[in-house]
Amino acid sequence: MVFGLAVALRLIYVSQARHTPFFETLGLDALFYDQWARRLAGGEGYGQPFVMSPLYPYFLAGLYRMFDRDLFVVRVVQSIIGASSATLVYFLARDLFDRRVAALAGLATACYGALIFYDGSVVMTPLLVFLNVLMLFLLVRADGTGKAVLFVAAGASLGLAGIGRAAALLFVPIAMWWIAARPGRSPARGSRRGKGRDGSPRAGGLKEAALFAVGVLVVIAPVTVRNYAVSGDFVPVTSNGGLNFYIGNSEIATGGYAKPAGLDTARDPGGAVIAE
Repeated sequence: MVFGLAVALRLIYVSQARHTPFFETLGLDALFYDQWARRLAGGEGYGQPFVMSPLYPYFLAGLYRMFDRDLFVVRVVQSIIGASSATLVYFLARDLFDRRVAALAGLATACYGALIFYDGSVVMTPLLVFLNVLMLFLLVRADGTGKAVLFVAAGASLGLAGIGRAAALLFVPIAMWWIAARPGRSPARGSRRGKGRDGSPRAGGLKEAALFAVGVLVVIAPVTVRNYAVSGDFVPVTSNGGLNFYIGNSEIATGGYAKPAGLDTARDPGGAVIAE
């Protein structure tokens, strides 16, 4: 029910928005990602460190290769992803609480206007929401079953979210602390086993936290190695941290996005020319 309602609401919105001037007119990040995806779909490389997060343009490029550049198809696929997020919220809430809470949480996510809007826009938000909710869902399931593969999969989900937006990686130490410090479930008897007598994290929890970290690193490491190979600099995911810091803390800062004077978002999105 949650998935069907979420898909229906999103497809209704996309079908109505299709007839507006904003459907094919892209700007700022959406335009940059679209142009990047077109080059990738055409077989062009990207011979510099990633200035902006690479997950979404590669996602778009895959759709462009399969369906040509059809922004309606992009929005339909994202609507399905958004509906999957609402479904995951349902299952996550059911695992944590009960079916009544799960139904309320799933329906709220399915009907939330901001998510419907973003799922129908050419932005990375649908992927990020899905990956972050998937990570939480896998962590809860891993906590309940103790399966190592679920801890690794949860870390990989967060790693993918980090490739979509590096700020997601700030959750890594929080998740690792929770995994290591939480009371564990004994695989043999299903009973809870706590910390050691001195209050230190139990050995099993440390191993599971390490598995989570491995999942993150397996996904992030190829991007970091690739960035180093093309630049000789250590750039874990993206190189636009300096520009974003300037936008948020300089004399032009407004609390929102403020484009620096002279910034060419199409040809020099990282602001290297201005900095030089």
